[in-house]
Amino acid sequence: MRKNDIVSLWLVNIDDRNKLKTFTECSYTEDGDYIPSIFSDLFELEYYDEDFSDVSYVGRKDCITELLNGFSYDYAIIPKFKKIIERNNVCVGDFNSVILLYNFEYLNNQISQILDDCTFRFIGSIKIESGLLCPM
Repeated sequence: MRKNDIVSLWLVNIDDRNKLKTFTECSYTEDGDYIPSIFSDLFELEYYDEDFSDVSYVGRKDCITELLNGFSYDYAIIPKFKKIIERNNVCVGDFNSVILLYNFEYLNNQISQILDDCTFRFIGSIKIESGLLCPM
């Protein structure tokens, strides 16, 4: 659900960059109707603005700080996601890719999904400083 000043994070273990792109790419019909990505379907996401997302195959990292370093607003999101990961005993080393949705709060119950030997794990949604993200 669109919500200003919220960032939602999924960690992904996937074979390669191309497969990540295929799973996360949205498209449109000739009439301009939105066709959700495979990722959107897996987690029953409503429309989200791709301009307010980061999707990247980063390779295996030992900690969330290394995994999220260099992403938009990393200084604001790393400490908060680090707390969630520690609290839930998530092994970051099991994942090699990141999906961040900005100004989007995930409220559904799907936490983990597996498709074609690829694992998608919702980590959480965090609130960051008001006005830091451009409003939608």
